[in-house]
Amino acid sequence: LTIEPGTIIKGEQGALLVITRGSKIEAEGTADAPIIFTSAQADNAKTRGFWGGVLICGDAPINTNVNSDPPSTEAIFEAFTSSIPEGYYGGTDADDDSGTLKYVRIEFTGFQFVAGREFNGLSLAGVGSGTEIDYVQSHAGADDGIEIWGGTVNLKHIVSSQNGDDGFDTDNGWNGKAQFMVIQHVNPDGSSDAANGYESDNHATSASYTAMPRTLPTIYNVTMIGKPDYAVGSSSFATVLRRGTGGRYFNHLVVGFPRGLEMRDSATAAQADAGNLAFH
Repeated sequence: LTIEPGTIIKGEQGALLVITRGSKIEAEGTADAPIIFTSAQADNAKTRGFWGGVLICGDAPINTNVNSDPPSTEAIFEAFTSSIPEGYYGGTDADDDSGTLKYVRIEFTGFQFVAGREFNGLSLAGVGSGTEIDYVQSHAGADDGIEIWGGTVNLKHIVSSQNGDDGFDTDNGWNGKAQFMVIQHVNPDGSSDAANGYESDNHATSASYTAMPRTLPTIYNVTMIGKPDYAVGSSSFATVLRRGTGGRYFNHLVVGFPRGLEMRDSATAAQADAGNLAFH
């Protein structure tokens, strides 16, 4: 799918753009003519959660089902069922190429497909390092600005602004890099859920907190701005690290969150003790 610079794509209510495993999106705008994915609502009446956003499914390694019986290198996207084959992601090709998103803005996303399973602005599921994600903004969505499930995709020049849930969420063995990010987390949704700047897991099941590949990103040069008076649910953390995650974080400026860095379990503490989780 090739999208020309300056194109505006409007999502009807509940719509979602899925780039299936083995396919590519080539959406390369310019600084003067960005590509905009937005809701089909009137320009002065757009609301977050109206449509689903962009989901890219790749063929790179994940750990979602490696400890299942039988083990599997693939998974189905969390909001889908096995009857939706377009939602499968994951594989064995770390260099997998799902195309390009460059000078792209994605806004007013987060439609709730099933209860508790909202779509994110940009969802990267098993996406490989051959994919280019650069100069991308995810704005005013109802759920996470960007969420990554495994894979090796790298991201640069990212803005996650005014989203309702986490600014940047990483899971299931992501081993990529990110650099030059701004997470402006000043408009959480006000529901019973916490809304964090970062949220990073290795695996959601306690018996699989050490599943391989481990979530182990390298992230440089980030500014995170929180909402100091947000006190919904268990409050809002700048960074939540849990469920066996690792990561190496450098050169961060973090301001305004009600709470700071949270490390929640012994499996995550073990990663810190082993030198696989650190802030410098």
